[in-house]
Amino acid sequence: MVSDYEKVHFSLGASEPHEMLAFLMEQGERTADDLKGMLNQDELDAVLAGRRKIDSEMAGKLATLFGVSATLFMKSATIAA
Repeated sequence: MVSDYEKVHFSLGASEPHEMLAFLMEQGERTADDLKGMLNQDELDAVLAGRRKIDSEMAGKLATLFGVSATLFMKSATIAA
């Protein structure tokens, strides 16, 4: 029941991968230092600005760091509700 309620009332919707990363960084109080070894500062800036895509390997690493599904960081033509 809780999951269904959250899907309706607190849905993340069709967020862009870079927006999801920014949101999770903010909510988890993460910094660029937490992403060292995955992205350098220039790469992180490009991803957060939407100028660089998050590939599947990076999505997997970010998913592990934030404890979420890698699909949150992958651009999809259709988003299942």
